[in-house]
Amino acid sequence: MANGLDVHTAKAAYDGDRPEQCSGSGSWAQETSPSGTPQLGLGVSGCMEGISWQFGGTEEQPTLYYWIGDPDSLNQYTLRRGSPAP
Repeated sequence: MANGLDVHTAKAAYDGDRPEQCSGSGSWAQETSPSGTPQLGLGVSGCMEGISWQFGGTEEQPTLYYWIGDPDSLNQYTLRRGSPAP
């Protein structure tokens, strides 16, 4: 389930618009990118279909990210692990 997840689209990034809001149910699965690296396929019906998240960072500070538009632009949406809830 996703509730109020910001979705950064290439169009929004190019136009300088705010990210779209995404809520709904979906699925995820581990996949392999065309270059052979592991990635996470995540889909939320109606707003986040076909986005593949790549793994990055370090073992101590892992990240999940996906490219916004052309990877040569170096624009990406990155999730970082936060502190555990008390």
